[in-house]
Amino acid sequence: MSRVSSFRERVAWSALSTYVMVFFLFFWTLPQSWTDRAGDPQMSLLALGAFVLIVGAQWLGRALEAPKRESQPDEREQLIALKADRIGGMVTMLGAIGVTATALVSGYNALFFANLILAVLLIGQVAKTITQLVYFKAGI
Repeated sequence: MSRVSSFRERVAWSALSTYVMVFFLFFWTLPQSWTDRAGDPQMSLLALGAFVLIVGAQWLGRALEAPKRESQPDEREQLIALKADRIGGMVTMLGAIGVTATALVSGYNALFFANLILAVLLIGQVAKTITQLVYFKAGI
């Protein structure tokens, strides 16, 4: 017997699938340009713009499409969101520190550093979304 997913759980699944679909191809083709010293930053800027648009569209969609009875998250959903934000923030912070330290020691070019920061932002969001899904499935 399966339980009915809440609106915010469906939004989390949508976010996770969107992150994977949009950025899989970008990061799959990225290693070819890592060694280029004069790489073109256009793809990185487009990916960063796509990331901002996706997060903004999901926030707006969640605000506009929430059922009337779920317009405000209940206490359980607020707790899940807070725990997920904390974990996603820690992942992002540790990733940014690691990428910055590695770039300073290794002397990577600016394009490579920007792509690594974009990857850290994405991994933080994915960690947040997976945390939400785990808590929703656990019934916490």
